[in-house]
Amino acid sequence: MKAKLVLFLSLLLGCLAVLVNGESVYVSRLFADCYQYEDFILVDDTSKVDELKRVVIISRDGRYREEHGIKHVYDGRAIYLTERLRSDFYSGARIYQDR
Repeated sequence: MKAKLVLFLSLLLGCLAVLVNGESVYVSRLFADCYQYEDFILVDDTSKVDELKRVVIISRDGRYREEHGIKHVYDGRAIYLTERLRSDFYSGARIYQDR
C-alpha cells in the first residue's frame, strides 16, 4: 500500500512541477515503448502537438524527464525528434508542451 501511495504522489508531483514551472500543457502520451538513442516516437494522438515548440517527455513513474525539439510531426501518431533520447521511456509516458 505504501509503495502505491509513493508512486501516486511522485506522479502527481511530477505533473505539478511541469505545469507550475513552465505553464506546460498535456498534449499526448507514448503509444509504444521508446528506448535510449531513438529519435522517432509513437504517440496516441498528434493533433495537439505544435511542431514549432519543444516537447517534454516524463516517464510514467516521474523519474525521468527530457526535453527535445521536433523535426517533424507525422499525421496521426509519430513525432521525429531533433535529438536522440537519453533514457528509456515506456508506453504511457506523458508528453507536455509550453502554451
